[in-house]
Amino acid sequence: MLTRRRVIISLGASTVVWPLGSLAQQPDKVWRVGMMIATGNPSSPPNVYQLAFVQKMRELGYVEGKNLIIERRFEEGNKERVPEFVDELLRLKVDVFVTTVTPSALAIQRATRISPIVFVNLVDPVGSGLAASLSRPGGNATGLTGTVFDSSPKLLDLLKLVVPRLTRVAVFLNPDNSGHPGVLPKLQAAAQTVGVQTLRVDARTPEEIESGFLTIKRERAQAIILVNDTVVSG
Repeated sequence: MLTRRRVIISLGASTVVWPLGSLAQQPDKVWRVGMMIATGNPSSPPNVYQLAFVQKMRELGYVEGKNLIIERRFEEGNKERVPEFVDELLRLKVDVFVTTVTPSALAIQRATRISPIVFVNLVDPVGSGLAASLSRPGGNATGLTGTVFDSSPKLLDLLKLVVPRLTRVAVFLNPDNSGHPGVLPKLQAAAQTVGVQTLRVDARTPEEIESGFLTIKRERAQAIILVNDTVVSG
């Protein structure tokens, strides 16, 4: 499984692992990609993941409008529509799904164990059940992970270098994200080894983020760790 140590543009190369073997036998085939996009809408400028994907696919000879169709579905924070979008894309018989959020990847995997799924920057694909392990994901899902489990000690070490007198760090996470529950204990264990307390800040909505900053100020946290999520980083 790819990790964040590999450049993000590797997504394009990962996505075409499945069809390349049969490409010589199907020179006129138009490949169809189902892309689940967490934020924005059809009129929004493409984000960095979309741009990297389209660019790399073009470098590999897959040109949108020629031999590549990208079926984009914008969730816009509406989780209830995710299963509907997945069903639509399955009816369109997409060759591969691409997503950047855990709930969408799980929804796709519940709907199909055959169609390949490529995910980008998920927090914990193993803990959420998408993959059997990082080295051997198995099943029909693979991709890039932004997991902080193994890097938690180093992350705290770096914070201590930046803030030598660090004693309390706030951790922004989204309890509704299935990839987040295992993150805090790992960070707490790493923080304890360097004498740092952790302050959990729930961030399900922009309003909770705003109130979270008030909590940080009141509790005098000196640094913030953002656990990757579309609510927090979007």
